[in-house]
Amino acid sequence: MSLIGFENLHYAELTKDDSTGVTYGEVKALPGAVSINEDAQVEVAKLYADNRLWETAQVLQEGAVELVVADLPASVYAALGGHSVDTNGKITYTADDSAPYFSIMGEFLMGDGETKRYFKLLKGQFSEPGLEGETKNENTEFRTFTLNATFMPRKYDGKYKYIIDSSATNTSVTSAWYDSVE
Repeated sequence: MSLIGFENLHYAELTKDDSTGVTYGEVKALPGAVSINEDAQVEVAKLYADNRLWETAQVLQEGAVELVVADLPASVYAALGGHSVDTNGKITYTADDSAPYFSIMGEFLMGDGETKRYFKLLKGQFSEPGLEGETKNENTEFRTFTLNATFMPRKYDGKYKYIIDSSATNTSVTSAWYDSVE
């Protein structure tokens, strides 16, 4: 079934990922999901024997994600980049800032208009978003925000992503999708 919509974008900071477990901060909504494009980079090893391809092995290296949102509040901008925000809302960038890791999650509406495909990308780091804009003229154009991130498997368990399609038998999972990251 095809995908016809993208909505309910959320994010949560990954605060711990080591051999003892994973911990995430509070899941927060990021309204205004426009589009997402995930390009998983997979290394394929090939073994040839008896003059033909004998066996292959695939290893996930990383995932390049491009996320477009209608709005990027200053607080989210700062959080994704690891920057501080003062009491007046001013974001301060320093040479020592380090972007933390995040999980992003959301859902797609499927072609039947009822089924939803939920996803969670579990560990990624966003690149610094740039500033882009132009003066208003007689043809007003909307500007969206493009965020780029690199996602990778978690150290703790090697997990990279979760996907589930809604159904009558899994409503307990999908109704709690945005409660936490497991």
